[in-house]
Amino acid sequence: MIDNISLFSDCLNHPEPLSDEYYCNDRLIITTSLSEEETKLMAVNRKLIETIDNVKAILSNNKTADITAQIREIANLLETKYINFSEFTSFFPTLDVSYSIYKKLKVLDKFAFLNIAVRRYIEKRHDIYNAHGYSNTILQVRRDFEKHKTGGNAANKKLSSIFKAQGYKEIKDNLIDISAAKCFMSLSKESSEVLIAQLKKSFKFDFKWKADHQNKSADFFFIDAKKNMYICEAKHLKEHGGGQDKQITELISLISYKEDDSRIRYLAFLDGVYFNFFNDPSDAKSKEQLKQIKDNLVANKNNYFVNTFGMLQLIK
Repeated sequence: MIDNISLFSDCLNHPEPLSDEYYCNDRLIITTSLSEEETKLMAVNRKLIETIDNVKAILSNNKTADITAQIREIANLLETKYINFSEFTSFFPTLDVSYSIYKKLKVLDKFAFLNIAVRRYIEKRHDIYNAHGYSNTILQVRRDFEKHKTGGNAANKKLSSIFKAQGYKEIKDNLIDISAAKCFMSLSKESSEVLIAQLKKSFKFDFKWKADHQNKSADFFFIDAKKNMYICEAKHLKEHGGGQDKQITELISLISYKEDDSRIRYLAFLDGVYFNFFNDPSDAKSKEQLKQIKDNLVANKNNYFVNTFGMLQLIK
C-alpha cells in the first residue's frame, strides 16, 4: 500500500505543467481565408448583422414602427451554437443581461428584451462597428478567450484517458462487479445512486460526504489491481477565486471521511496549476489548505490527495 503522505509529497515535487495537452483546444469556428465557403456560424452572423441593418432602416423612418418580424428573425438566429461570441450578443452584458441568462428566458421575454437590446445596440454600437468593419475574427477571438469556461467535466475526460492507458476497463452500465480489478466508472447522479446501493449491500458503507454536500454525486469510482475501491472527486483548477476555492474545500472535505472497510477509500484528484500553489509558503490561503490536506491524510491513512503524477503512481 502506498503511503498517502509520501505520495502527496511526491506530487508536490512533480508539479502540474502550465499547459496541459489534455485541455488544449484551438479548434476553428471560422474559415482560414475569405475564399473559403462560410461556416454556418459565419453565415448566421452575417444574417444577424443584415437584420440589424434592416431594423435600423425601418426605425430611421418611424421610431414606433412594428419590428416584430425582425425581432423574431433575430431570436431564431440567436439559437445558433457559438452565436454568443458575436458583436451583438457581446453587447448584452452592458444591459445587465448575459447571453446565458437570455437563453433561459421564456419566448415572450426574449422578444421583449431583444426589442430593447437591438434599439440600444443600433444607438450605441452598430454604426461604430460598421465604420471599423464587422469581422468574423471576433467569433474566433471570443471563442478562444472563453475556452477556459468550457472545461466542465474536463478532469473527468482526462481521468478516463489515464485509466484506459493503464489498462483499466470502463464500466458503462450502472452495475459494477465489485470483485473485479482494474476497472472504473464515471459517475452520474443515476449511476452513483446504484453504486452506493451496491456498496451498502456488500459493505458497511455510509458515504456521509454525499449527504453533507447537498446530495452531490462523486465523479469517479475505480477498483485498482489489488481490488481496493476508490470514491474519487476530480477538479481541474488554475487560479484562486471564490468558486475555485469552494471546489478545493470540497476536495479537502472528501478525504476527511472514512469507511469501516479499509478497501473503500476516498481520493481527491486535483490537476491544473492551482495544485502548484501548495508549494508557495508565502500564500496564506494555500498554506492553510495544505495544512488541512496533510491533517486529513494523517487521520485517514486509506485516503489520498493527488495530482496527475500521483494518480499515475496510484493506479499503475
